[in-house]
Amino acid sequence: MLFFDVVASKNVGIGDKANEIFAGRMSRNRYEIVFLLRAVMTGVANLTGEIADYNAKKLGTEYFEVEWHAGARPTHAVWQGQVWTKEQLYSVCGLGTVTGLLGANCYHTYYPFFLGISQRNWSDDWLEEQNRKESKPKEVR
Repeated sequence: MLFFDVVASKNVGIGDKANEIFAGRMSRNRYEIVFLLRAVMTGVANLTGEIADYNAKKLGTEYFEVEWHAGARPTHAVWQGQVWTKEQLYSVCGLGTVTGLLGANCYHTYYPFFLGISQRNWSDDWLEEQNRKESKPKEVR
């Protein structure tokens, strides 16, 4: 199966839209291109999550570190950059929901984490400082 087929299988309708664009039968409407881009990004994120789950299962860990990134929506800023159990990815981070981890337009990923072996990429102090900076209102001209 080709990579694009895997991504398309995660997004209903994306395969048809992509085929129309690449065959030149679809207008190059900005909204249609944005739809396709968001669908592909969401599909890639979901595929990455499935790979992380597979690797964690094979390696025998139930812990995951969720990536941190600047500009996260406020509901994601509270859990990004931390280590969670698989159950907490659902209950705290909203995995499996449209507005949660790996949901629509979410750019977070998560990776297997081994307690006592792995080192966190983002310390609690660093996260607190970044979240403080991110929460400051920005002046727009």
